[in-house]
Amino acid sequence: MPDESRQMVTLYTERSGESLATARSALDAALPTGRVGQPDDSGMLDVEVVAGSREEALAAVRDAIASAGVDDHFTFPETTGTHYRLESER
Repeated sequence: MPDESRQMVTLYTERSGESLATARSALDAALPTGRVGQPDDSGMLDVEVVAGSREEALAAVRDAIASAGVDDHFTFPETTGTHYRLESER
């Protein structure tokens, strides 16, 4: 099993304002080993999680988005190289 380390996962925000603030807070609470950053001017934000691999980090963020019920607030942009979509987006 690989050593766990900090992994960064970039998300794109689909909302703004209070709705996004509430969603970020819910996502942060759903990631016990993570931290949700602030969105930049283009709507991108980084999520830092502790995981054994990039794939585990993506799965952890995906699962946290689903468990927090904020899948309509965030996407995994193709520009990060992940090409990772939530089940509801497929």
